[in-house]
Amino acid sequence: MSNSTDNMIADLTERDFIVFAGAGMSKVTGVRGWRELLEALNGLVALEGVDIAKIDSLHFPEIAQMIYDRLERDGRIGEYYETIQECMKPTQSSWESRHWKIIRASNSVVTTNIDGVFEEAMTDILADRPHQGSNGQERFPEINTACGLSNVSFGLPQRAKLNRYFLTMAMAAGLDCAIVDTMDCELMDAVKASEALLGKDRFCKNYIKAFRESKRP
Repeated sequence: MSNSTDNMIADLTERDFIVFAGAGMSKVTGVRGWRELLEALNGLVALEGVDIAKIDSLHFPEIAQMIYDRLERDGRIGEYYETIQECMKPTQSSWESRHWKIIRASNSVVTTNIDGVFEEAMTDILADRPHQGSNGQERFPEINTACGLSNVSFGLPQRAKLNRYFLTMAMAAGLDCAIVDTMDCELMDAVKASEALLGKDRFCKNYIKAFRESKRP
């Protein structure tokens, strides 16, 4: 047990850990919780026999999908995203000191897909901090970034194409890692090419090796 505790203390001291900040962390800013969000969405369609106030949170994804399907069928899917965007806006304050403290306390922060308060905090902080580089990574090298790549193209046609171009842009801006479809050959080609062009592939060895093995022009 002592070794485990010592290791944990060492990780904390070296800031070698990841903070998962759930949606509740930003509720103090006026961002709505999951149940309140579902109530707002259900107000668009009024699903029969569904009382959002009483259903178990385990059924939230199922209810959200039902609402999405109804709006898509009726050609009103834009209202779905507009409602989510409106519900996720802070109504009391944009961000608080707790967000900055969490950002400074760890190397990495993971948040829910729709919680933009941490992103807003970082944007404001970057704006106020003297420029030391061309992107966030150079100005805050101690903070690592990650993303679920396909989220950027949700609901759009030609998703794979958008994912590839977005990934190369994000890598150039300092993205450290991403959740990707490794079976998408063109996407992985983009990763290898971007690493070579960004100076992350010494002598372009990985790029050359990948294309020799692929036997593709």
